[in-house]
Amino acid sequence: KHGFAITNTAGPYISARSNLANNVLIKTKKKWVSVYTADGIERAYERKYHTREGSRYYSTYLLQWERLPNGNYIQYGHDNDHRINRIVTTNSTHKKTYAWANISYFGEKNFKMETSDGRVLHFYFGKRGNTYFLERIEKNFAFTEKFSYSNKKQHPNPYLSQITLPLNRFWQA
Repeated sequence: KHGFAITNTAGPYISARSNLANNVLIKTKKKWVSVYTADGIERAYERKYHTREGSRYYSTYLLQWERLPNGNYIQYGHDNDHRINRIVTTNSTHKKTYAWANISYFGEKNFKMETSDGRVLHFYFGKRGNTYFLERIEKNFAFTEKFSYSNKKQHPNPYLSQITLPLNRFWQA
């Protein structure tokens, strides 16, 4: 139910670059795992322990940093609930920061993202049954986007049916 997994999220097509068989996973220390990808990226995960459901313990690995082929880094911070709360891109010596994003959570699943270029985005989710759906994204640099969902008898869960954009533009399924 809970644990470590690596997933191919490169898109619909498997290639040598994204094929999981071309990745190498190495446990470097008791609490650390490194993943080396076919395209030259190294990802470091740290093992964290949780207490959930009373006194049951389980562990998960949280992505801490990525070293890109050019030597630059992407670093990740996490809050006490093990959610990403900071992303920072730096040079290879960590002395120069190129960009950052801070993420703060509010409500059950909603969150706010602030970026180094002054952009602020608020993501609001609604719940139907046990499933959460993105309802809208509010931005300080652009108009709000709204998302609508429909229920069809042949689909057990609602599916995206319309995105409402500024100036009464929309995309509809």
